[in-house]
Amino acid sequence: MTNRLLPLLFLIFSQALSAQSLSDRLRTHLDFLAADSLDGRGLGTGGKQKAALYIAEAFKNAGLAPFDDDYFQEFFIRISLANMTGTNVIGVLEGSDPDLKKEYIVVGAHYDHVGYEMKDEKRIVYNGADDNGSGTAGLMELVRILSGRRSELKRSVIFIAFDGEESGLLGSKAFASSNGRFTPAEIEFMFSMDMIGMYKSYKGLDLKGIGTLDNGPEMAREVARRHNLDLKNVSANVESRTDTWSFAERGVPTAHAFTGLKSPYHKPEDDAPKLEYEEMARVVEFMADLTSRLASEKDLRAAPSYKGTKKGGIRVQAGALAGAGSSYFRNDATYFNAKKKAEANVGLFGQLHLGKRITLQAEGLYDFNGSDAVTGTVRRHSFTVPATLQLNLLNQSGGQVRMYPFAGAYYRQHLQITTGNAIGDAPVFADTESGITYGLGMDIMKFHVALTFRRDMTGVYTNEDNTFGSGTVLNVGYKFGGGL
Repeated sequence: MTNRLLPLLFLIFSQALSAQSLSDRLRTHLDFLAADSLDGRGLGTGGKQKAALYIAEAFKNAGLAPFDDDYFQEFFIRISLANMTGTNVIGVLEGSDPDLKKEYIVVGAHYDHVGYEMKDEKRIVYNGADDNGSGTAGLMELVRILSGRRSELKRSVIFIAFDGEESGLLGSKAFASSNGRFTPAEIEFMFSMDMIGMYKSYKGLDLKGIGTLDNGPEMAREVARRHNLDLKNVSANVESRTDTWSFAERGVPTAHAFTGLKSPYHKPEDDAPKLEYEEMARVVEFMADLTSRLASEKDLRAAPSYKGTKKGGIRVQAGALAGAGSSYFRNDATYFNAKKKAEANVGLFGQLHLGKRITLQAEGLYDFNGSDAVTGTVRRHSFTVPATLQLNLLNQSGGQVRMYPFAGAYYRQHLQITTGNAIGDAPVFADTESGITYGLGMDIMKFHVALTFRRDMTGVYTNEDNTFGSGTVLNVGYKFGGGL
């Protein structure tokens, strides 16, 4: 990567930064990173390349060792029919202890965002100030602070500005899977700083995942008290929607520093003036002291219960769904299907992810279904509980994108049954129903879509053996939060 103007530009910024407070330095970084001229730091844009060069100059100016011959790790990206190259920016601060310097702490922040779009011939830029200009600016200031403490740091620290996070954690996957220099076994801990610019509005800082480190929450709270900082989430639950996931898949303890979705997330309004710089400076100072603590601990170990997510990892998610379709009664003795009627359902669902291949899903639904019948039009209000096993044929980006067939069973309690006028001897309707359910589904980030088929196996009537219910529903759901 060559650009003669960027080193000069960074020199100008460096001179402006030299006499500034930490909050003002962060503001100066954001004025550059979240400017319209950087094209929203989208994949394939010249603005993202400018951001990479700017970060590399900060690493060089702080005296970090380059990743290889330079500060860049390039990796291949194919999206649909487009081929392009992604670029991680990596610098290394070597530890002072002869033995512990062979162990590493990784501090990362993705610097890419979602680019820009054209509407009515107007260029609309998604500047991504909080997401994740804030984490990138914080990373550069951590580099500056910790490079001044290099004699205190026993372990080595790897600083990484990740590319391609918005496209599926691509940069962190490229580094964690095969970077040609560092192995997961050498990495003792990993931080991801992703959206740290709204501490005051969020009323605290999440450090989700710090519980994957033995005694991690206690150490984090101790450092936070010195900075009068409120920690809200110090669980062992790894966040799947940021670069922590790529390391957790390889068994590395990891934590996500995050101040909530208080900024205009993935909207054009996520601009630099909206960020809370005084509080962001406190977060950076806290992160510097916590990283120093971890880099100097005699012994860092994963929490005994933590096994990573690659094998045997368990994750729980929940959400709400609604669907519509059709239902009918069928007579298996005569191969006759009655006329279909509209079916609809609404309710909640939960998913238990058992590693990457298997997911169990249970639902609780209010279900409105029916059919034509000998008694006229039948309408049933029911409570339906399906339980299915999903086989993930596609599972990418820490479960953010999944495609799967599924199959299982369901139980249905009929709450109310209404019929038309009886014709002859009216059959007696059963109060309950059980059967099989199967279909195809897809999850994309927080959205869940499934085409579901149900076949009753117990019968519609209590005094007739050959009539059964069937239905087809397209369900659309939304998951709460990021999962556990």
